[in-house]
Amino acid sequence: MHTYLSLLLLFCLTVLSVTQVQAQAKNQTQTNLNDKEWVIVFNDPRPARLQDWQSSGYSKGGSGYRSALELKRFANKEAKRYNLELTGQWYIESLSVYCLVVRFKGDAADTITALQANKKVQWVQPSNEFELLSSGLTSKKEGLKQETESSGSDVEISNGLKKTRHSLDGAGVTVAIIDSAVDLSHQDFIGASHNKSTNFVTGVQGAAKTQGEKHGTAIAGVMISQTSTLLGVAGVSPAVNLESYRGCWEHPDSGFTRCNTLSLARSLDAVLKSNVDIVNLSLSGPKDDLLDRLIKRIIERGSIVVAAFDPKRAMKPRFPSPREGVLIVRAQELDKQFDSVFTAPGERVVPTPGNGYDYMHGHSVASAYTSGLLALRKQALEHRTLSAGTLNTGASNTAALKGGDVNVTNQSETHWRNVSTQGNAQGLLNGIL
Repeated sequence: MHTYLSLLLLFCLTVLSVTQVQAQAKNQTQTNLNDKEWVIVFNDPRPARLQDWQSSGYSKGGSGYRSALELKRFANKEAKRYNLELTGQWYIESLSVYCLVVRFKGDAADTITALQANKKVQWVQPSNEFELLSSGLTSKKEGLKQETESSGSDVEISNGLKKTRHSLDGAGVTVAIIDSAVDLSHQDFIGASHNKSTNFVTGVQGAAKTQGEKHGTAIAGVMISQTSTLLGVAGVSPAVNLESYRGCWEHPDSGFTRCNTLSLARSLDAVLKSNVDIVNLSLSGPKDDLLDRLIKRIIERGSIVVAAFDPKRAMKPRFPSPREGVLIVRAQELDKQFDSVFTAPGERVVPTPGNGYDYMHGHSVASAYTSGLLALRKQALEHRTLSAGTLNTGASNTAALKGGDVNVTNQSETHWRNVSTQGNAQGLLNGIL
């Protein structure tokens, strides 16, 4: 009898312990879900008569004004219905969806379940954070230009670029960069073709940056620097039409540059309204359904997306997701164990806000470098009698970004995007020379 009671007591204690652990886990999960922001993606909630607001303006009494009020009323109504704290909202025109960025005030899991049962909701996802991929800027000034122009593996590519200068400079090609703010007043950008600069960062971080920010200014400089100064280095494609979208912001204390789902979604949505050939994303982060759908639309339109390699996420689901039309680029000097990734030079003298210069290295630089080379390649195929079959993409495996799979009718436009994911910048340049 004593043994039976002992076993019964042990069983009860075990059940109690498991129940406590499960309760603690549930509470921890609840805390984690409530601590983060979420994106709720709704079908367009407006009546049909107001769904053409994008082209009708915002004058008071106009359909654009009424449409904005309708969306605001809808957001407030849903926030009250589901006990939400609204932190952001935006209509994504290219997907015809209305996004609310929220925090859950009540039980997060129950709220998500209730939202998913709402036929007006397409999906619910975390509001993700993303980071720009440069290993940093140094503060050294002496010999910067000489070091970049004569450094190891970059010297042959630099010499090749100099040979193209008389005939190829990227003119007629449009490149969009989604990054931090660009200092357009920098002396290196005098004479550059910069068609558009739009800020999609909201809140405290959205304050206007009159002198730009380091990362965005540097990435723009890799492509469009016009410099003839002692320190500066000419951009890879100095005559491209550059469009800059501020979807990221620099933290003043740490210097790190971050982006989030909404700021990047707004930027990509704007890109889809413009006639862009190449989209440069020198950033990485977790897989994001909303952003992936926008990237898919960009590719379907005939553009190519160039993104920086992220070694921390090489084997994980990530954004941008690897797919046809997305070229992931690794700095040839870094993470050499990943030898199946397209490589380009990742070290360069770059402009910084306030007419400054620094030495930057990282996968971000390699991404921008490749975007510039692709602009030269597109220009070459459109204006010179080059056969797509004679172009060397830098590797024997040459069909990874199948331009022919995209609905593009012009043959030269199809083939300029036909680049091997296992190639390199030197091979891409060889096909242009």
